[in-house]
Amino acid sequence: MCHNPITIGANIVNSLNQITSQEVDSKDRSVVSLGQFSCGETHNVIPENGIIKGTIRTITPNTSEIIKKRIIEISEGHSKIHNSEVKVRFDCAFDLTWNHPEPTKLVENLAKNYFTLVNHDLPLMASEDFSFYQKNIPGCFFMLGCKDQEHSGNLHTSIYDFNDKAIPIGVEMYIRILEEKFNLKLISS
Repeated sequence: MCHNPITIGANIVNSLNQITSQEVDSKDRSVVSLGQFSCGETHNVIPENGIIKGTIRTITPNTSEIIKKRIIEISEGHSKIHNSEVKVRFDCAFDLTWNHPEPTKLVENLAKNYFTLVNHDLPLMASEDFSFYQKNIPGCFFMLGCKDQEHSGNLHTSIYDFNDKAIPIGVEMYIRILEEKFNLKLISS
């Protein structure tokens, strides 16, 4: 005679994992990624509550709002089905990280001239605090490309290991940006 948050949470997790495949246009890239589902502390006691945490990533603000609305509707629907209480909260939402045309062209030209430019798998769904800067100052978010045979783990995984060999490349890129923006010569070629 109880409301088991493990059962309720499992149903919610399964339903939320279907949002992007079933309810978002496949041309509009989006991800709902659930990274935490916690309930209870021992094997023989039904827990009082549970918690599900995750992230939403989209390339358009409208899609983000659609997904948030569906998360609320799905969670509240399971709450009613199981005669229980569910609270949905969205914290620490980053704005869309969107590269402005002028700084992006500058970065692309420099990457072509001094490095190896790779722009595959675009657009990316970077969830970055850099987006807050871009609200006030036009900017370009770019990646250095740290993967090699010794550093093959993806970000946000337990096997990620930052490749220190990328540091001098990043420093040089920023110096090249300064040179171009302010007509300086800081590095002798």
